[in-house]
Amino acid sequence: MNWIKKSKLPLKIGLVFGGGGARGFGHIGVIKALEEEGIKADFVCGTSIGSLIAAAYASGATIDELMELASDIKQKDIRPNKILPTPSSAKGVEALCLKAIKGDKMFSELNIPFACVAVDINNGQEVVFESGFVAKCVSASCCLPGIFEPVEIDGHYYVDGGLLNTIPTDVAFKKHCDVIISVDINSTRGSGSKTTKLFDVLGATISIMGTTNANLSYKYADVVIKPNLERFSGMKFDSTYSSEMIEEGYAAAKEAIPEIKKIIKENKPKAYRMKQEIKQKKKELNKQIKEYWDYRANNY
Repeated sequence: MNWIKKSKLPLKIGLVFGGGGARGFGHIGVIKALEEEGIKADFVCGTSIGSLIAAAYASGATIDELMELASDIKQKDIRPNKILPTPSSAKGVEALCLKAIKGDKMFSELNIPFACVAVDINNGQEVVFESGFVAKCVSASCCLPGIFEPVEIDGHYYVDGGLLNTIPTDVAFKKHCDVIISVDINSTRGSGSKTTKLFDVLGATISIMGTTNANLSYKYADVVIKPNLERFSGMKFDSTYSSEMIEEGYAAAKEAIPEIKKIIKENKPKAYRMKQEIKQKKKELNKQIKEYWDYRANNY
C-alpha cells in the first residue's frame, strides 16, 4: 500500500519513561534536552517513578519546576514509616504527584495524553490507567511491594507496574505513536545489589525480575535513551545527587538527538518501518533455511 510509505501528516511522537526509583531524576534531563531541540511528545506514559515524571510533564510542568521538585524531594516525605519491615502508605507519593501536577487533576485535564501502568495484586494482571484521578493512579504505579502498602482504587489493590512492564513502550505503540522514544534509567538492572540492606535487596530483586520485560520493551522503541546512572542508588531519594542525575539524563538524550531527528525527518509511519523490519527478518530466515538444506544435500 503506497499510503504507508510516507505520511503527509505530522508523525505522532510517544515518550516513554521507565521505572528505576530515585534514578528517575534522570528523566528530567532527557525532557530538558528534547525541549531544547524542539522535540515535543504527543503522548507520554510511564511506570513507577517514570509515571510521576511523565504525569508532571503531561500537566505542563516546566523544566525549572521539575528541577525544583527534584531538589525538594526528601526520603521522609515519600516513605515516612522507618520501622522495618513495615511498609508505608503510598500517600506520600500521591502528595508528591499532586504537587507536581498542581492539583487533584483527572487524566482528561492534562495538556498531553498520558497513561501509567500498575499491577492488580488480586489477579496479577497488568493495568493501564488512562482515566480517573492522576495522582492516585501514579501512586499505584509507584507502589513498590514491601516498601509501600498496595493502593486501593475502586475496590482493587495495585502495586508497582515494573513487576510486569517496567518500560511500557507497547502502550505507546497501541496508541498509534509513529516514533517511540523510551528512557531506560536502569539499564544495568540484573546486576544485583552490592549490599544486603533490606531496601537495596528489594530494589535489586524488582530490577532482576524486570530484566526480561525491559528487554522486550526495546522492540517497540525507535530510540532507547540510557543515562549512565549505575553509581546512584535507586532506593534512596537524596536531592544531593539530583542535579548529577539530571545531567546524566541530559547528556544521554543529547547523544540520541541525531538519531531521533533522522527518524522524524524520514517522516515514515511506524507501521511502514516495522513492515520493512519484518521483510528483512524474512530474508534472513530464508537465507538460513537455504543454508540448512544446502548442508543437508551435501552431507547426507
